[in-house]
Amino acid sequence: MLRTWLSRLVWFMSGIIITSCIFAYGRQKQEPDVLETSTYPDELIDVVSHSDDYHIYQKQFLYAAARLLMSYRCSMDSFRESGGWLRSPIDKNYYFVVCGSIGRIIYLHVESGKIYLDSEMLNK
Repeated sequence: MLRTWLSRLVWFMSGIIITSCIFAYGRQKQEPDVLETSTYPDELIDVVSHSDDYHIYQKQFLYAAARLLMSYRCSMDSFRESGGWLRSPIDKNYYFVVCGSIGRIIYLHVESGKIYLDSEMLNK
């Protein structure tokens, strides 16, 4: 079931990338919308719903988590163990999750939707 959902998400995100490229070269620029909450699998919603400030940023958290799962940068178990997205003590616009057995920290900027690896945050 999760594999079917991920393949649908790949198709959806491919459409976003193509649409974004078309608009980038045209006159209009359009940011892709995040998926509606009801389109995510219940398991992902359950795991991510434990995130800090989930009631405010649920769409951003779900979309970013799905992107990380699709790119194999993070696993569902990592989100489960971290307790979802955790608020950064340094900046209120950043949330992070610890992924993998080596404890790689991945940050999400909730305003822009950009994802950063821990090494990229050192350059900020």
